[in-house]
Amino acid sequence: MKVLNKLAVAFSTLAIISTLTLTTSFACTNGNKWYEDVRWNSAPQNQAVYTKMGVSNGAVTDSSQGGFIAQVMWEATNNQNDASINWVEAGYTYGWNAQNILTYYFADGRPCGSWGCNKGSYDYHEHKITSITPSVGSTMPIELVYAGGNSWDVLFNGNIQTASNANGSISTNNPPYSRGMACGIENTNANNYLIGSSCGGLTYWDLLGNAHNWGGSNPSSGTSATFENYCGGNVYWLNAGSDLATDFG
Repeated sequence: MKVLNKLAVAFSTLAIISTLTLTTSFACTNGNKWYEDVRWNSAPQNQAVYTKMGVSNGAVTDSSQGGFIAQVMWEATNNQNDASINWVEAGYTYGWNAQNILTYYFADGRPCGSWGCNKGSYDYHEHKITSITPSVGSTMPIELVYAGGNSWDVLFNGNIQTASNANGSISTNNPPYSRGMACGIENTNANNYLIGSSCGGLTYWDLLGNAHNWGGSNPSSGTSATFENYCGGNVYWLNAGSDLATDFG
């Protein structure tokens, strides 16, 4: 799917939506994790999402136990309206497979096939990006794009990247389309931190290839985006529906 190559700069021309209905829910953890993100369930049906993600200063204290703190964008798949049911995700993480490192990655929670599920009600896989390395203070355009069949391209800076799997940054066995999306911090320990992280230029593309910003650019067709704020951090709009700031620690 090359529609984003033609539309990658479209987010800068979108009208800022300032009338969102935003609610905040509070709990100390969600599934033994902390989240500081914006989440849009039951969004308009779409084929792609985009952000210009800021790489910020962070630290992980529980990496030896498999812990991490990450800045992530999620896109629901399999026509789900919630990106925690089936999805594809990408971003950067402090902490990877029990290593205290900073790396880009992508992952997916695919529908269960004839082989069954490897994690609860979905089939989960994650892969380290090996062709590029995050640098604190930089930004990285990230796109999750339906590519036909049951595949999604995971684009960093407009390109499929080499990863720890054989196919590179492509999610497979993962049907279209999406009705849910999220972006922000995912964290496994209250002592981890990530300061000044961001999801800029948040954009989705409908099935006709038209670009929209997040959080209710067409409120009649879906609910507005809501914040998840789980003890210890902050999440807020810099520009409503488009540019998100997050902190933890």
